[in-house]
Amino acid sequence: FDSSARFELLLAAGDFVLPAIATTSVIILLLIVVIGVVISSVVGGLLEVNAESSS
Repeated sequence: FDSSARFELLLAAGDFVLPAIATTSVIILLLIVVIGVVISSVVGGLLEVNAESSS
C-alpha cells in the first residue's frame, strides 16, 4: 500500500467527512436552539401559572 494511494484515500475521506461534520454541527445547533426555546416557553408558562395561583 503505497503512500500516494493512501493520501488520495485520505483526501476522498476528507471530502466526505468534512461536509458530514458540518451538517451534523448545524443540526446539533438547531436542536440546541429548539430545546432552549421549548424550555424557556415551558418555564415561562409555569411561572405564569404560579403567579396566577399565588395572587
